[in-house]
Amino acid sequence: MLDLDTPGMQNVRAALDAGDFVFAEEELLQYVRNRENVKPQIPLGTQVEHKGSHASNEDLAIAGAILKARPKPKPTGPTGPWAGEQGW
Repeated sequence: MLDLDTPGMQNVRAALDAGDFVFAEEELLQYVRNRENVKPQIPLGTQVEHKGSHASNEDLAIAGAILKARPKPKPTGPTGPWAGEQGW
């Protein structure tokens, strides 16, 4: 879960509040690239044992948490009863 009250996340929050998900994503990427004192969830140097294309339950839980934290894009294109008439 993202804490939008974290120092440095003001631009992300403002973009999300404005509904500008593209700008929010760009600002989040900028924040992640420039942050310091990162505490990784998986200790650095940990060797992960891979068995084919299967991930561990811990890896799946971390990936699931990351995906849940992503902002959902708004649908694009026309809406309403005429939406199908545009050929979209």
